[in-house]
Amino acid sequence: MRTASTVAKVIMWIAVVFYVLLQLAAIVSIQLGNNTTVIEQGRPEEVYNIVPLLVTTVAMLAAVILFTVWKKRRYIGVLIALAAGVAIVVIAFDLGREFPVRVSGYDTDPGLTTWKLVWRHFGMVLVPLAMIPAWLCERAYMKSAEFQISLSREPSYDLSGAAIFVDEEGRREVLAEHRLKKSLRKKQQAAAKKAERKAE
Repeated sequence: MRTASTVAKVIMWIAVVFYVLLQLAAIVSIQLGNNTTVIEQGRPEEVYNIVPLLVTTVAMLAAVILFTVWKKRRYIGVLIALAAGVAIVVIAFDLGREFPVRVSGYDTDPGLTTWKLVWRHFGMVLVPLAMIPAWLCERAYMKSAEFQISLSREPSYDLSGAAIFVDEEGRREVLAEHRLKKSLRKKQQAAAKKAERKAE
């Protein structure tokens, strides 16, 4: 479980770094490209609002940071990441509607194809999708570790020897067995002394 959690966290960090950079590149491209052009052409009503994309990107990055820092309250980061994931899906659909593919005389057609939307924007959903298993696997590992610790603290009994609890009759048998052992020892000691005397 611990290994699975670590792998999921690594995927989460790779995804968030990659997609934050992509979203920032998209924001700069929209602002300096599309928005500047339409303003220069006297069509300010066609300026695309980049604030939702910027807020969603910052929220996703904040979710990962909170998830990493608040170890006892990781669910806060998970909830923020889920909300940002839903928001990025809505924004990606809006971007696809606002910047459709247009046929041009160049090798590449401008606009956002379905594939571009998937790997540039929808892919940010990988962050919460990696964060959730990382969180669940870590919780499962911690619970199993706590269970093992609690088991080690419980009193244990060594059942390999004699009985722990005996009744009165069993106690007599145990005492008789001890007496018998003492008597055997005395007989052995007496026999050893006799052997020594004969040897002298």
